[in-house]
Amino acid sequence: MEFTVKYTKPTGEVVKAVLVGQNTDEVRHRLQEQGFLPITIRSRDWTLALRPRKRRSGIKPDDFILFNQQFVALIRAGLPILKALDLLKDRIANPLLRQHVSDVRDRVFSGALLSEALRVQGIFPTVYTASIFAGERSGNLVEVINRFVQYEKTILSVRKRFLNSLIYPTFLVVLAIAMIAVILTYVIPKFGELYADLNTPLPVTTRVLIAVSDTIRSNLALIVPLLVGGLVVLKIWIGSGRGKQWLDELKLTAPIVGNLWTMVSMAQLSRTLATLLQGGIPLVAALESAR
Repeated sequence: MEFTVKYTKPTGEVVKAVLVGQNTDEVRHRLQEQGFLPITIRSRDWTLALRPRKRRSGIKPDDFILFNQQFVALIRAGLPILKALDLLKDRIANPLLRQHVSDVRDRVFSGALLSEALRVQGIFPTVYTASIFAGERSGNLVEVINRFVQYEKTILSVRKRFLNSLIYPTFLVVLAIAMIAVILTYVIPKFGELYADLNTPLPVTTRVLIAVSDTIRSNLALIVPLLVGGLVVLKIWIGSGRGKQWLDELKLTAPIVGNLWTMVSMAQLSRTLATLLQGGIPLVAALESAR
């Protein structure tokens, strides 16, 4: 089977090539034995390309950080990697993380590198697996993992502060939309009935508002499904390539929020590059992983 691979030489040069192997694990292991850092390995078999990719979700960042802290503590105490994984795999609360760590332990027991066993799982961040690989090559695994833990804590802290800062504005927007909906569908029709009984000429703006309210109220059974359907279609379109591109452009160009989003993204990029470069990964390979 042929694979299109991209890897980095010790000098930092990025090379693209086509290699033959039984599976991605074999090709990756062969490159690592030659001292190269694999970046991407993709099968050229179109039947494999059509298979759905494994979804990378289900592990909370807090659980992952706790696992790495315990892992570092055991290694620093002098335990071998295999023994540390043996002790941890049955003490992890998250069932998905426990399952993957158990598989990592079995692969390491079979002779695979720790970074290779982690990369095969498909759920761990690229920054993490690349850092582990660099730590294995430099013999400084503890420092690399500690640096990644600090990196994850910083990212998680920034994300939590960012989300917390959006809670109050989001609450106000939702409350305002609910109040407008109640006013248009209930309050204004009541005033419309009152004005109709008084037989008093009304200003143009008031008549327009009452007409809009009556239209919304009489077509409510049609408007609600259309709104829900429109939201579903928008969500599906945003999940596509063009939709994601449009959404990202909107995030970066939106007033006020766009500048904040740009700064957050650049800060994350800088922290990611710093973590990878301090771990001993060449600049070009670090840029690939950070991207």
